[in-house]
Amino acid sequence: MGYMGLEHAGSSDAAADLFYTIFEAMAKILKAEVKEDHGGCNTAGCINVAFFFDEIILPAMKKDELMLESDKLLAVANTTVKEIDKLLADKDWDDKGNRDYHFKAYRRLRKSVQKYLDHYTCEV
Repeated sequence: MGYMGLEHAGSSDAAADLFYTIFEAMAKILKAEVKEDHGGCNTAGCINVAFFFDEIILPAMKKDELMLESDKLLAVANTTVKEIDKLLADKDWDDKGNRDYHFKAYRRLRKSVQKYLDHYTCEV
């Protein structure tokens, strides 16, 4: 393809390759984070990764020119959803109000990650 213009990254093989390399590196970092529990005293890694999808990936997806699909990023998204599901299945909360607050946020973030998965995966 080569160089076809400056409308978006996909117009240049070199720019597209750069984006791909960055997304692959990003997926590696997110994969390492997704199962972190941070000693149980901080935000779970899967929630941190879900924040990244919610605040960085989903807004970028609104630009049709930007291809955000990566097998590794899809795998991270799948793992993130599964890890959030584990958090939502946890019944060991001392305070119902605190649990409800967290579960509401977990569900919202899970939905954001699921939007990414739905956009880049299809049923065969």
